[in-house]
Amino acid sequence: MNEERREADQNLIQSLFCCPSEEQTAILQANLELLDDEFAEYLREWATETLPDLDADRAETRAKILYDLTLKFFSLQQGSRRSNIEIAIACLDIGLTIFTRADYPEDWAMFQNGIANVYCDRIKGDRGDNLEKAIGFYEAALEVRTRPAFPEQWADTQNNLATVYNDRIKGDRGDNLERAIAFYEAALQVRTRPAFPEQWAMTQNNLANAYYSRIKGDRGDNLERAIAFYEAALEVRTRPAFPQYWATTQNNLALAYYSRIKGDKGDNLERAIKFYKAALQVRTRPAFPQYWADTQNNLALAYSDRIQGDRGDNLERAIKCYEAALQVYTRAAFPEYWARSQNNLANAYYSRIQGDRGDNLERAIKCYEAALQVYTRQAFPEYWATTQNNLANAYYSRIKGDRGDNLERAIKSHKAALEFCTPTTLPLDCLQTGRNLGHLGFAESLWETAIFGYEKAIEAVEQTREWVTSQSRKRQIIEENLNIYEKMMQSCINHQQYHKAVQTVERSKSRYLVELFINREISPKTATESEKQQLRNLRRQIAASQQFLEIQSSTPPLPPPLSKGGLGGVPEDSDTQRPTQTHILSPESFQQEKDKLATTLQQLEQLLKQIKKREPEFTLTQKVEPINIAEFQQTLDTETVIVEWYIGNPKFNNQDWGGSAFIITRDKIDLVPITATELAELETWKNDYLNEYRDKAKQKIWQKTLSAKLDKLSEILRLNEIVAKIPNHCHQLILVPHRYLHLFPLHALPFTSQTRFTQETMFFRGNLLDCFPSGVKYAPSLQLLELVQNRIKTRTSPAPELQPLFAIQNPTEDLSNADMEVQIIKQRFDTHDILIKQRKDSGLRLGN
Repeated sequence: MNEERREADQNLIQSLFCCPSEEQTAILQANLELLDDEFAEYLREWATETLPDLDADRAETRAKILYDLTLKFFSLQQGSRRSNIEIAIACLDIGLTIFTRADYPEDWAMFQNGIANVYCDRIKGDRGDNLEKAIGFYEAALEVRTRPAFPEQWADTQNNLATVYNDRIKGDRGDNLERAIAFYEAALQVRTRPAFPEQWAMTQNNLANAYYSRIKGDRGDNLERAIAFYEAALEVRTRPAFPQYWATTQNNLALAYYSRIKGDKGDNLERAIKFYKAALQVRTRPAFPQYWADTQNNLALAYSDRIQGDRGDNLERAIKCYEAALQVYTRAAFPEYWARSQNNLANAYYSRIQGDRGDNLERAIKCYEAALQVYTRQAFPEYWATTQNNLANAYYSRIKGDRGDNLERAIKSHKAALEFCTPTTLPLDCLQTGRNLGHLGFAESLWETAIFGYEKAIEAVEQTREWVTSQSRKRQIIEENLNIYEKMMQSCINHQQYHKAVQTVERSKSRYLVELFINREISPKTATESEKQQLRNLRRQIAASQQFLEIQSSTPPLPPPLSKGGLGGVPEDSDTQRPTQTHILSPESFQQEKDKLATTLQQLEQLLKQIKKREPEFTLTQKVEPINIAEFQQTLDTETVIVEWYIGNPKFNNQDWGGSAFIITRDKIDLVPITATELAELETWKNDYLNEYRDKAKQKIWQKTLSAKLDKLSEILRLNEIVAKIPNHCHQLILVPHRYLHLFPLHALPFTSQTRFTQETMFFRGNLLDCFPSGVKYAPSLQLLELVQNRIKTRTSPAPELQPLFAIQNPTEDLSNADMEVQIIKQRFDTHDILIKQRKDSGLRLGN
């Protein structure tokens, strides 16, 4: 450092320490050319030389000035943001040499909290390392800022620590967000609305941010919680009282509506655009250039996905907003945000309608690759993975260049993203990237690539499902992603990996039953018999209550009674019947059921605490691992054959494929395909069969034509081909239907065989039940069959006495043959209790 520069730096320091606080910002703005890394270095050198010679009072005064200067450097909008932050860190480091924990614990904690704040926004150095340092400083501050001694400061640091965990790069992303939520909720124990309304609103906003980003739990529910917390914050953060904070929460609320799953997508996007435009009324470029750029970027996102209006015009608006944001978000000043807008601008060019398609894709690739100059795996692994996925899509769609090279680059980028976006860390991102890679491989007949991508996507679906508590939502998650399972199975078949194809079928169905079966058997080893019985009772009550409340929540209310006589009215004594509906509880009764469930859950939690004191590792659930088909086959005897069907979903519009029938023996898996044409025939056959069966006026027709109907079903399912692939030595058949095939008497399907039975019988026509001497059985899935078999094998005690039969015989009086079935079944039981049709004298409530 030359003498002239040293003198200038020294003069600036003297001016800052001698002038009133309100003049310091003007002095900094007049000396922007000096505010660089050299100034930060000289400031440390100056402190080392001058502070030791000061008495305690003067040193303390200078330390407080340094803290005040830190805030000014940190918030200074002019000059180099990077250098301003480094100077702020230098000020705080110097202050910590004066305010030691031993002599000034409260001030020391304030500086620890302050330097943590600055490290959260530090540009120099590794982003992940900076956040780890911030966590360390916050935790140090909390050693002094305890809740009993300094409740307000404790809550302040809890809020700050939550924010850094929300942004943390190292560690598991899901766990970091859970910790952030816990810290925010802790802060709200002190930051109540009556006592600290402004801080309460801040933490409400921050807690909403955490729920917006949350990985665990149901995504839709998390976004609803985020919206609720943002709206709560806006009750305090009004535009007249707190215009800047109001604009921040408007921006955040817009982002939540942009991402919202529930409600109408088009309406959600319009609300998002409305909130962004509201935020821009305060976030103007002259007043708040960085925030203005941030909202411009977000508004562009909403226009990119907008449903209303012209698609081409919306994308042009999005591009214009991104380019506006990049006027402020330069790489030098805001490298992270510059990279984000580069990635988003690339997305807009990728989807652009106007202009030349090839040129648009080249611009998209250029912007993605620019973003990756900042979004490195080391510094921003999550954003790096997202951009890799986007770049892969662009290369796959690329028109220019060699097609083979573009495919290789697309596959490479997708696989790179999946190295970080794993099913357990970022399941939603993993699902998206795995699905994209799977679809690429499927479209190009690259079956290994397709299987790799779909496998990752399925693992992500199952992880997401595991984190959700609602059983209806668990089923919905599978239903939403059935296309992935179906494409995976087709890929495995095309690659002749029949074991994995059957495993995929198993993973896509009967999962709830499998979980119930597995979790029902979980019992703490150290619990008493009384505790085990209490645990079983509580779990049964909770499951029943949750299912009942879910049904109540999803059932529409009964329509109001029609007026007697008037226009459109139906007389009260009319024969017209209303559709049967579930009995709807009143709001008061519904709340009572919820309260009852909450009490039961609390009882379960208390019981688990008692058990976990003796058995800390005990859990009520167990992850369901995919069935190993090869190992399962070895449990079969040589005389058993299994036929498992998979019926495709017509809405997936598969051109040549409609499903498969897998023929499984101990030594082999074979299959008979179902074409798309046969699937269409099957859908028509199913509708005709059920319509006649359910219509009382047509039931006689159904009975007379049943034989012909079964002939047709046998033909559609290619039963002759299936039987031809069954070895003659197999005497027991197990049928595993799929979807609506469970409704039909498959064991009665007729077939014709020229090879079945002995050599003397060269031609046979009969049904399945006739040609398997050891019988025909049904199973909902192979995994459930395996679980039952394992349970039977592990029984060490003598077979228990047959339990009494309890049956409800044809309660709705519309189940053909149900009376006969119950009468036959009851003959196998010594004791039985049967409710016949509408009989309710037992006191059992069957519903209204």
